[in-house]
Amino acid sequence: MQNTGKRKTSGVVQVYVGKAGTRRENDYERVLVGFARSGELAPGTSAEIEVQCRLDPVFHWNGSSNHFDVDGGTYNIWVSQFEGDETKAETVEVSPISWSVRSKQG
Repeated sequence: MQNTGKRKTSGVVQVYVGKAGTRRENDYERVLVGFARSGELAPGTSAEIEVQCRLDPVFHWNGSSNHFDVDGGTYNIWVSQFEGDETKAETVEVSPISWSVRSKQG
């Protein structure tokens, strides 16, 4: 993030993800998965911002296997300062991910 203004400021970095190509009926085209605010930036300075992202906006429940799944395939990633700002877009290949949440009994 860079402060190109004449006063101290901070900013927000938002990360959006969406499945490219064919999507399931309930899949989002673009969904917020993480965001972070920068510290105060003096005029003309910049900072790297680390954003922790979550999978829950893109996973779905698979009732037949009792697992949460993230479909493999091509995903678009947008790094933005606000919704609709497509400052940087990347495309990545994701392997299928599946996990179970079971409690131990006994």
